[in-house]
Amino acid sequence: MIEGDEPLYMIQLAAFRNAEKATEMAKILSQKHKSRLQDVDLETMSVDTGSNGIFYRIVSAPLPRPDADKICGVLRRSGQDCFLRKYTAPSP
Repeated sequence: MIEGDEPLYMIQLAAFRNAEKATEMAKILSQKHKSRLQDVDLETMSVDTGSNGIFYRIVSAPLPRPDADKICGVLRRSGQDCFLRKYTAPSP
């Protein structure tokens, strides 16, 4: 776990309602953007949005804001949608 005062951010590349589709796309995007991601792994996380149901997001590991901004900028220039999402550590 990274400690510190700086908030961390995850780069979100996509979201799906289907867990298998999200996992499959995470693998594809990891390969496609391997050099652009600079060794940052993509993973899926499920999010219960309440009335909209559960979504499976393809996100990066939590990163410091400057790193996340830089990688997302590189991804956007290659035509990949992405945006930053503030990381909140799960409560114990």
